[in-house]
Amino acid sequence: MLGAIFFIVAGLVVFVLIIAVLPIRCTLQFMRTGHDDEGIVTISLLFGLIKIRHQLLKIQPKVTHHGPSLHVEGHKNGNHATEHFSLEEIFNFIENIPQWSHFARVCLKELKPVLRRIKILTFHFKVAIGLENAMYTGVLTGFSWTVLSLVTGEMSKMFRLMVKPKIQVEPVYHRNSLELSAKGIFSISTGHAIVAAIRFFFVWRRMKSSWSIPFKD
Repeated sequence: MLGAIFFIVAGLVVFVLIIAVLPIRCTLQFMRTGHDDEGIVTISLLFGLIKIRHQLLKIQPKVTHHGPSLHVEGHKNGNHATEHFSLEEIFNFIENIPQWSHFARVCLKELKPVLRRIKILTFHFKVAIGLENAMYTGVLTGFSWTVLSLVTGEMSKMFRLMVKPKIQVEPVYHRNSLELSAKGIFSISTGHAIVAAIRFFFVWRRMKSSWSIPFKD
């Protein structure tokens, strides 16, 4: 009897350890062409046996009977989903940016040891940007290169870069244009993801009680 219990407990421990070291892979994609936006987030567990997929199809301003709003449309695990953000909610977010910024800094501090466990397997970013004025296009292109270089530099400090990021900035002269495509693949073990989720939960719970931000249910 005791032997059977021992083998059951040992089996459960081995199973939990195996699950803890298995990777969770997250793929982020975003494309903007003309006035069309598309974003895809795919989270894969157990080597693809479990997949969670969210797709962003459309972001557009609208006027409803409640006033101006932002309409977001997409798919969540194959089901159509829509979300509306009122002008009041958008302004409320902007007004509380200092509090959100403080929350982000606290989260980064608390999660820093775990973030170093995240592996970036792929990072591609391409943008074609332009204005009617050629000189302004050149300035904007240089500024974009600078910002993206700073971002990739901070990424290398925060995460583990397994590949060199591929970045392209293409100037489009004599017309207003903004087209971009981005793709990133990240990987983290299930155990570290659970630790990160627990730390985030406690930070969120601790800080939310002292905030003046009205949260949406």
